Amino acid sequence: MVWRRTFGERKYRVTPVKSFDKTETFYRSSIESPRFNYPKTARFRSKADAIEYTERELGNYMSWQKMKYDEKQELKKNKPNVKVGDIFINSWGYDQTNVNYYQVTKRLKSSVKIRGIGKKSVGDSDVMPVKGSFTGKEEMRRILPRGGIKTEYGWASKYKKGSKNYVTPWGMGH
Repeated sequence: MVWRRTFGERKYRVTPVKSFDKTETFYRSSIESPRFNYPKTARFRSKADAIEYTERELGNYMSWQKMKYDEKQELKKNKPNVKVGDIFINSWGYDQTNVNYYQVTKRLKSSVKIRGIGKKSVGDSDVMPVKGSFTGKEEMRRILPRGGIKTEYGWASKYKKGSKNYVTPWGMGH
């Protein structure tokens, strides 16, 4: 016998399954939705356990979907505030930490033109950007929804004015 139930907009079913030696009956729960990634092999000792677990998992999934939707709507309302002259930092590296700084030279609708800028050492292993000391050619980069920009080494975030950034000291990396 198969029990079909509905939780919100999702349908699921609980199916009795015999054990390999046919001495015990387990209950398998499955979601009737192609977009829900659910382990089809989950087994439960009772029908009530299967229903409780499935409804809890569906509730978690649906609250996660709602959170993603709300976050998307919030990002649509609050566009990133990026303007000419802003500095972005990209910290990258596997065995050593490297830092690149970029300065916005032109703001477009959903992208910016940036140029790499120099950095000055502050102590042995910290650096700070030098605004206006351009080192690279101008490049077009897309603005990410939360205000960062895409770079060749991942993404860069806005630089907090006056903060120092760690780099691996000379001779210490590979």
